[in-house]
Amino acid sequence: MTLQPITERQEKRQAELRTRASSGWDSVGNLLLLTVLQSMMVLGYLLLAACSQNWLLILGFLLIGFGKGSTVNNCNVLTGERSANRTRGMNLLHACYAVGSLLGPIYIGFLGRANWWGMPLMGLGCCGMVAWCCFAFAGLPGKPK
Repeated sequence: MTLQPITERQEKRQAELRTRASSGWDSVGNLLLLTVLQSMMVLGYLLLAACSQNWLLILGFLLIGFGKGSTVNNCNVLTGERSANRTRGMNLLHACYAVGSLLGPIYIGFLGRANWWGMPLMGLGCCGMVAWCCFAFAGLPGKPK
């Protein structure tokens, strides 16, 4: 069995399939995607802080889980694609995760001293708003043309 050369038509077809496969969330743009994901996290934390009905708490946890998981995944991809030195960019990103893991419990413990049980959740919502503002003003590209 011999290998046959790829024709120009086959190359175009493969390029079209690759484009279709990668055009999921890329078609809405990174700025809109990260803004929506951060908004989901903020809304989820606010639901946890303000509501006591079980279905709203479940909805809050779902929003936080989808928003946080997708944001972390997307940030890894963005850092890997857009960083001039990919290794340095990824190391810096993961160092930020480590700093957040260290300082987060201290911040929540400080907010937990308040008389209201929802104060730590409101603090997390405020952190989400700060992250939302960072992404909104980061100058990420919008929807591809």
